[in-house]
Amino acid sequence: MAEGIPNPNVIRSLTFKRVLITVTVFLISAILFVTTDKSPGAFSEFLATIAFIGIGISFLMSLAGFFISVVIVFSYSTRMIRSLV
Repeated sequence: MAEGIPNPNVIRSLTFKRVLITVTVFLISAILFVTTDKSPGAFSEFLATIAFIGIGISFLMSLAGFFISVVIVFSYSTRMIRSLV
């Protein structure tokens, strides 16, 4: 394997963990948002706000994961091209 290129299994494991955390945060936030949206009261509005923020955070985490994947693929391709030249 070329020098400076990390092990693909490590990248795959990190990607899986990132996706698992993102999906977990989204599901917990969505369930919290749906269950607290039906009941009246200030505390349920507070929980709904926290859930809405959690949904936003999971969306930002998925965007960050996408951009990290693009950067990894781009760095692999440039290193492979440099090794061929």
